[in-house]
Amino acid sequence: MNHDDRSDALARSFLNGHIDRALFTPNANAFFTDDVLKDFASSLLARDLGAELFVVSTGVEKVAVDFGKPTQRWLERVSLAEVRKYLAEGQFPKGSMGPKIEAIISFLEGGGTRALITNPPNLGRALSGATGTHIVTD
Repeated sequence: MNHDDRSDALARSFLNGHIDRALFTPNANAFFTDDVLKDFASSLLARDLGAELFVVSTGVEKVAVDFGKPTQRWLERVSLAEVRKYLAEGQFPKGSMGPKIEAIISFLEGGGTRALITNPPNLGRALSGATGTHIVTD
């Protein structure tokens, strides 16, 4: 799916009423060079805007636990309690998925209802629920 197709899919989702308010944090951000700061600032902005959905764009289609191990498992739909537990277990390192997960936890604890992590080529499919990691409140 090219950039125009992803933009069209996103626009259709908004126009069809599937998403009322959302904030998308890009994989690269012109304002912040530090990923931790970018993720945290995006989370705060999403909360302040009253977004119902916080989308974090990253380099992978889905989040994994036990990443790179024989027991690796892709996460599709997880609760806030589950991601808190995985974070406490060290499943999401600081230099990798950790800041994104922390930003999502902050967003959901601040009143957001759901978050999504995926990569740009799969954004349209993820918004329709076909892929990505969907994190919801408990």
